[in-house]
Amino acid sequence: MASKSLWAIVDFLHENQTITPRQVQTLLGCDCKKAHNLLLHLIRRSVVLRTGEPHHPVFTLLPGGESNIKRPKPVAPPAPAAPAVKAKPPAKAAPAPSGPSIADVCRQNWQGYEIHKIFGSARV
Repeated sequence: MASKSLWAIVDFLHENQTITPRQVQTLLGCDCKKAHNLLLHLIRRSVVLRTGEPHHPVFTLLPGGESNIKRPKPVAPPAPAAPAVKAKPPAKAAPAPSGPSIADVCRQNWQGYEIHKIFGSARV
C-alpha cells in the first residue's frame, strides 16, 4: 500500500532528518524505481525537499509537510459472521397491466400499415 510506504518514509525522516533513495530501498525493501517514485510523489505533495548534489540526492522533511498526505485508515477487524439467513419468501408475481396488451394496441394501430406492406412484399 503506497500510503503506508509514504508514512514509513515520513516517520524515518522524523527520526533521522534526512533520507536517500538507497535508504528508502532498504527501509521498504523495494527497487530503485519504486523508491524514486515515492520520493517524487512526496516532493510533489510538498512533504520533502530535495537537497544534495545532482547524482547524490538527499531529502529533508519540510516543516508541516506531513499534513499534505493522508494517514492510512486503520484496518478494522473482520465483522463476526452473521447468522444463517433464512430463505426469503417467494416474490409476488408482477400485477397484470391494467391497459390493453401490446398485441391489442398493434392490431388497432394501422398507421404503419403501408410501410409494412411495402417492405413485407420486398422478399426475394
